[in-house]
Amino acid sequence: MAHADDLVEQALRKRILLPGLFTYPVLVESLTVEDDALLASVRCPDGRQEDVTLEVSELECALQATLGTEPQLISGEDVFNSLEATRIRLAYYCDQFFAVSLSGVRALPHQLEAVY
Repeated sequence: MAHADDLVEQALRKRILLPGLFTYPVLVESLTVEDDALLASVRCPDGRQEDVTLEVSELECALQATLGTEPQLISGEDVFNSLEATRIRLAYYCDQFFAVSLSGVRALPHQLEAVY
């Protein structure tokens, strides 16, 4: 049973896809070894918890399929640039004179009306 115990350690707190049971990845919260089966408690994306019975081979295949698909963290600079691009793209809806305010030149009211 050392092989099953190793799989249990690898699967805990991992998001795996169990094609025969779910159409979406589930989070493994607990696993218990019972003879040739594994009793798993998983958390679905909508928050509900389900108990399922797996074979050792099913869990092994699921872990192999998810190997290398762990989400990667993105850099803070990329997040900032994405948010800044969205802010600039949507700024016109809140401030129609946004382009002029970014130019660094102080425009007089009659000049703003001429631009727009």
